[in-house]
Amino acid sequence: MLLMNVPNMKSAKSVLFDIDEVINRFLISVNDREKFLGVLALLMKIQVEMEKKHSENQELLVREGIARIEDAIKTSSRLRGAFYEHLKLVLQQRKRSEEIRFFIEWSQNLLQRFKEDFFEFQEEMDQECTWILKPPSERLQEVIPMFELVLEMEHLKTRWKEEEEENEGMGNDTVVTKDLDFAFEALLPSQDEDLPADRDQKLDHLYFLIQMCRSVLNAFLTHSSSDDVAKIAIRQFKVMMEAEKKLAAGLGSGATWRVPNLEFKEITVSGPEKPKAKGGARKRKSDETTIIGATGDDLLAQEAEEEEDETEKNVPNLTLKSHFTCLRLRPLVHILKLAQKKRGCLKYLCDELQTVFDQIARSKKKAPPMLAARAITQKIDAFYHGDAASVWFCVRKSTEHIWEIVVSMFHFFSTLADASQQSSVQMQKDLEEMGEKSLKLMHCLLSGDLYGGEEKLSAVEKADRKSVIIRIIEKKMFGLERLSNNEEEARIEIGKFLAKSAEFSPTPAVAVALLNVFDDLKLDEEEQAETRKVMAKYALAYLKKDWSKVDEQWSRGTKYTNAVKDILQHYINLRREKDQLLAIQWILTNKVVQLVPEDDKRKSCVFSQQSDDEMLEKEDKKAVFYCISKTTFGVIFKTLFGCLNTRCLKYDMSGIAAKNRLVDEDETLESWEIASSCFLILCLFLRINKIRTTAVLTTAIREGKQFLITVSRKSSFIYLMENITKGTNFDVVCRRVEKILSAVQQGNRVLQSIGTYAKTQKCVHLLKRFPELRAENENCLRVIHSAMVKNECLNAFTVGLVKSRSIDGEIITNQPDSPMDSDDE
Repeated sequence: MLLMNVPNMKSAKSVLFDIDEVINRFLISVNDREKFLGVLALLMKIQVEMEKKHSENQELLVREGIARIEDAIKTSSRLRGAFYEHLKLVLQQRKRSEEIRFFIEWSQNLLQRFKEDFFEFQEEMDQECTWILKPPSERLQEVIPMFELVLEMEHLKTRWKEEEEENEGMGNDTVVTKDLDFAFEALLPSQDEDLPADRDQKLDHLYFLIQMCRSVLNAFLTHSSSDDVAKIAIRQFKVMMEAEKKLAAGLGSGATWRVPNLEFKEITVSGPEKPKAKGGARKRKSDETTIIGATGDDLLAQEAEEEEDETEKNVPNLTLKSHFTCLRLRPLVHILKLAQKKRGCLKYLCDELQTVFDQIARSKKKAPPMLAARAITQKIDAFYHGDAASVWFCVRKSTEHIWEIVVSMFHFFSTLADASQQSSVQMQKDLEEMGEKSLKLMHCLLSGDLYGGEEKLSAVEKADRKSVIIRIIEKKMFGLERLSNNEEEARIEIGKFLAKSAEFSPTPAVAVALLNVFDDLKLDEEEQAETRKVMAKYALAYLKKDWSKVDEQWSRGTKYTNAVKDILQHYINLRREKDQLLAIQWILTNKVVQLVPEDDKRKSCVFSQQSDDEMLEKEDKKAVFYCISKTTFGVIFKTLFGCLNTRCLKYDMSGIAAKNRLVDEDETLESWEIASSCFLILCLFLRINKIRTTAVLTTAIREGKQFLITVSRKSSFIYLMENITKGTNFDVVCRRVEKILSAVQQGNRVLQSIGTYAKTQKCVHLLKRFPELRAENENCLRVIHSAMVKNECLNAFTVGLVKSRSIDGEIITNQPDSPMDSDDE
């Protein structure tokens, strides 16, 4: 909109005259971008006229404006495309405007031109394919905007007609698209002989095919999903998929290409870089992980997987896909129903659905501006996928199809062990991907992020919708005859199915996705303790498994380490709350400690400690945990330290619980003995040079500070220290308290040595974060000192008198010991 302050009518006419003069200059410019600005200005004037009610000159001004624009853009296909696109936006934003007869006449002419200019009628062909799309190569950029404008004008005319006849009940979606059926049914020029020889022109043509297919599918499947269009929809969808593969392959490795656009700016994308030659590196394995000798069958399978790598890479990269028109949710759900049993289509559809789900979830959350600005995905209208009711309808419909993929994946891998069954490597890889993608979609459906945003649903209403999703899954699993009486039983049955299927997770990614879905069910840890125990054991089994036998990528890389982190996190969370500290301690003392060299173990008896866990069996204790290695130590350290702090913040370890007598003295001491022991072991890992990294030290500063805060501020341990009652067990309690204090202080001293290390190594990153840790250390000592003085404990003055050591554990002799000994020199 053009806004100007005009003091009187005379000057207003002068301003209008000047604006018209500027518009004319833009329209007669030889530069397309300047002409485009003139077109936008005229569209603004048309928009203003459309907003007026009972305007005498409305028809005339709109007609003249359109005529001026058409005269200015008649020599440029790109300008025509831009005009059609922006006029469509004007019509979409002004849905309640009064009827303009000129648009009715002009739209008929536009539809006729669209059919005559870009389509050919083939009488000798099959009746189902009587039309063929054959646009001139120089006019590709105006085809799709013209189609979408014609469609929008058909919608607009239908609304005007309904308002005139006051017939709100009449369905108009079929009527709107009836005149454009030829565009949906037409064959597309997708064969190799139809493509130009020139590389850039070929890529432009493929990009046009992709956008055309997406626009047509959005138009014809958004409101109508009858079986009559199923065959044509699948055909268009396959053309689109094939065009995307050819576009990715034609883009080449490292080559660039200018994406056609109507924004009059240069948008360039480049193909993925060639992967480095693997050669001998594939045969070589670092000492960070363990290798089992490969058999002949394993090598053959590996060679087959390498051959398939090339086809897997022929998919558009994320940057390129962000320029494609987004498929709407309802067409995707309809095609998902039609594409069952077709692995390639299902993989593609799962990716597209994930993109749509992410868009919907993001639109329901108010992200901070700084994060919203960083999003690389295209912006879409809040109602692009329909209103809240339409989205909820599609979410329900998609649930049964997605769950069917999950079930088929687990069925395949459960029967794969049968020696009589033979399956290709590619089939296994496809089902692995489908399993991961479908479980991620189920996680989105059960997490509740897809509903309750603009609808402002209450917590009860959100729970009801989640209940509907769960009942749909149950119905898909058992049919009508075995439906349970309530949602709680349905959740239990689904949880049992997942626990039963967990054994057949083919990759760490599938395992993580499965654990996420199981967590979404929120099974009670007491009533469903057995099911949670089964799933916890499988999570532990995932950590023991040598995933490199599945694929070389599952032995290193960010994807692998993140999967290990998530599996370990789920394992701790699946344990009962009172057993989580034991689970953390067992993994630290029995498995992670194996990464410490023997020479370093001799320096501290802490590394020789053993702990027990009643849930685990002898096989678990003897087993090799392939996922706990030097490669994954960073994420293992971060996860266990984070889980330790999370557990210590629970209510039963707080001072309020101790004050209210909800936990007794013995339980409090036992919990803090285990917690302080875990804290000490985690800190002592920092002394091991072979596994210590800057990332690990950063984690230690953050999580170590949090542990000290938890201990010193309203913890049940501090409350116990301040309220020790002298009695028969006073000496026993004091010894246990001193043991806890000793562990905390030793671990704390290791943390303080990070400051000296940061100064020596001149690590600015650590130096910036260390002062907060040191301040919390001093505060923790003051709180402990105060609590011990309160009980007239003579040992209060020995707290902190620990020999100063470097981060490697060597005694520093050039500094005097002091109760507040720090790293300042």
